[in-house]
Amino acid sequence: MALDLFAAGGGVHQQRVFMSSGTFTCPKSGVYLVTAIGAGGGSQTSRSGTAGGLAQKRISLALGTGITFTVGAGGNNTGTDGGTTTCTATGLSLTANGGQGGLQTTPLGGTASGGDINVTGGNGGAGIGGGAVGVYGTGVTATASGGAGTGGSSVGQVGGKSLSSTDGLGPYLLGGRLLLPAGNGAAEPGVGGDSASPGQPGGLFAGGGKATSSNSGGAGGALGGGAGHGVGGAGAAGGVGGVIIEWEGL
Repeated sequence: MALDLFAAGGGVHQQRVFMSSGTFTCPKSGVYLVTAIGAGGGSQTSRSGTAGGLAQKRISLALGTGITFTVGAGGNNTGTDGGTTTCTATGLSLTANGGQGGLQTTPLGGTASGGDINVTGGNGGAGIGGGAVGVYGTGVTATASGGAGTGGSSVGQVGGKSLSSTDGLGPYLLGGRLLLPAGNGAAEPGVGGDSASPGQPGGLFAGGGKATSSNSGGAGGALGGGAGHGVGGAGAAGGVGGVIIEWEGL
């Protein structure tokens, strides 16, 4: 269950999404919701990559406090592991490990620590698409050749959906609020890539699809998606990790 930052507030929701390392300076004193996401694992010709872990914490920070973060790089198209994302500030230390890549015999999703909520990413493997980040509290593993979506696993060659059956709002939610669709590319955020030739990329957080014939796999979606594997061709890169900072504005 994601944390509800603004249940008692009445201000304007502010949000920043970072997919490269840096420092954020708090513009006001108040409560912040900070989320770190590890990068997705890359794939190779026989196994898909897994999704990065997710750590999320609600914390009170003073005006001018710096939140420093290092964002993990996605695994490459030879099946390397995704990089680790870390995020630190006064009273805050989040670690979201990257998902394992297809070079691993049994690739497992990235773990996470330091948050009020810590979620392990969805798995990849042989014959299936890439895993998805657990933005609803559980990492999603692909069970077929399409990539896993944030709301469910793939069904045959079709990538998984963005919403789970219990979510009544629009797509790409995190913590009960709309996530800015930064860098979503061609795929809808949260939707797994279809299995095709080549495999199709996943949307934000989601897994790429496995190739159906001699071609490359689909890349993992930005913000931690695992890559789908190729068939007689190259693998694909996992999605870059990220940091999401939210607060209640004026």
